[in-house]
Amino acid sequence: MQGLLQGLNSVDWAQSPTFTLMQTYEASVPVHHFDLYRLDSENEFLKMGFDEFFHSGAIVAIEWPERIPSLIPKNAILLDFTYADPEGRNVAIATWSDR
Repeated sequence: MQGLLQGLNSVDWAQSPTFTLMQTYEASVPVHHFDLYRLDSENEFLKMGFDEFFHSGAIVAIEWPERIPSLIPKNAILLDFTYADPEGRNVAIATWSDR
């Protein structure tokens, strides 16, 4: 997340939204960062109105998107990070519909 923010010229420091569920950052394009680990259902996501952020023109980054699978836009980009070694990671890139 920090690299994304730096690439978008943000001066904000990324913080995990584990307990708040969402964190918004000011950047050249606004970024809404969700951590859905504690979310119980898609309905809970909808009740909080979070689905409206998908249509806001901002970048929406979601950790644990499998908590709301039917709500993720089909053209969403999925980045799957795995540890390569203690110093680096590998990333696989696909669309949500191709996963």
